Formats: sequence, C-alpha cells, structure tokens
Amino acid sequence: MTEYTAQCRISSYDRIRARRDEGSVELAGYFGDYAGEAFILPDAARTFARGILALADEIDGGEAEPADTRPKVGDRLRVTKVRADATLVRVGQIITVHATDYDNEDGADYIRAFLGDKDDYAYFISLDHVEPVTEEPVPSLPAIGARFRVTKDGLNNASVKRGDRLTVSSLHADYFGTTAEDGFTWYFTPKHIGDGLEPFFGTPEFLADWERDLLGNAEPTPSLFARYVDEAKALLEGTVFRGDDVIRLAQELADRG
Repeated sequence: MTEYTAQCRISSYDRIRARRDEGSVELAGYFGDYAGEAFILPDAARTFARGILALADEIDGGEAEPADTRPKVGDRLRVTKVRADATLVRVGQIITVHATDYDNEDGADYIRAFLGDKDDYAYFISLDHVEPVTEEPVPSLPAIGARFRVTKDGLNNASVKRGDRLTVSSLHADYFGTTAEDGFTWYFTPKHIGDGLEPFFGTPEFLADWERDLLGNAEPTPSLFARYVDEAKALLEGTVFRGDDVIRLAQELADRG
C-alpha cells in the first residue's frame, strides 16, 4: 500500500501519514505512539493538498520551474537514425542546431539543421532521432604556411621559447610539423593552438616590403612579387580564401617564373 509520511521538524517522534483507505484518504497524526486519524473523501483531500502547497509556497516562494534541457541553437547533436524524418542523414552524423521548433500541437519537438556546407535550407529532425554530443570537437589542422608565435617555453618538449616564430611545414593525421627560424623542425597538435601557440600574422618591423604592402600597413612598393600577388588574387576571386592562400599561390606563380 502506498503511503506518504511527513516528519515533524521539531520532534523526531511526531509525524503525519497519508494513505488510501478504501474510498477515502486516511490522514493520521502520530504524537509518539498515539495516533489521531481522519478519513476524508477524494475531493476534500485534493483541496486540502492544494492548501498545503499554497502554504509552502508562501514560505519559500514555490518550487523552481524545471530547466529546459532540450537542445538549443549552436548545440552539436549526433544522428541516431538513418534518413531520419526523410532527410539525407546517416547514423553517427554530427549536426549543429540552426533553429528549434518546440511545443508543437502534435507534441513533437524538432531541431533544424543544415546538412551540407552549401545548404540554404535547414531541415527538420525530431529529437527522437538525435542525441547530445558530449565530447569536444576535434580541432582542425592549420594550413601549410600558417605562422605561429610560441607563448610557452619548451612547449611539447620542443627546444622553443616564448616569442619564437614557427611556420607550418607539414601535416599529418593528428599533428603538424613546424619549421623554426633556425631551421629546426618541431611537432605540435591542434590542441596547442591557443595554449602555447598563437596565430601570427606579422608586424611591420620585420615584414618584407611585399608583405607589408599586401596587409596595407605601408605605402605599396612596386616589386616583381607584388605582380604575382595581384595575379593570385585574380585567380582566387570568387572563392573563399585567406591571406596565406594568396601568398602560397603567389609563391607558386613566382617559382614557375
């Protein structure tokens, strides 16, 4: 038989018990071994229970609303059903919430997500077909030619010190190689970016003239390489590119003569 007991905060011997007694709710107040009982009908019991809740709310303001644990915009989710909700997704695919569509009349909750880099429509996927991704996203490897400044002495057991400048020279499965200004090669992982390595784009005092011109930090100085930079920009027009992409392509053009 289900019963509920409330313990007196002053005396450990005193308590109140509530349980069903056929068609009534039995309330019993225990004062030591003595019990006083009352049998009340269901409607009266509900009114009594609501009154107790109201009194408790007057004391502490009531219970806090339960937190909404549903995914929010920006959360990463893993798909658990192939072609979920008639979308072209696979089991294990990681998607990012673009928008939410909750509290629908049919009781279903959906998230919306772009499924491809070129999608302009965010697809609906039910929360029944996704699960939270708890692990952190794997940092991506930097591009060949990217430059970093060391911010921690002896980073990753390499003979480097704060202020050293490194250039990414090779890429591997989950780490990358860098070449220091003294010609030595040192290896790091993406986790070191932001924690020992900071992106380095150069400052005017040690940039070459053509680099300074490219970054707009000085008046343009005509040079042969500047022509290759302009040509590289023209070839890359209409694509998504970064400054180091322009420099690498310009260098390739210069090598070809």
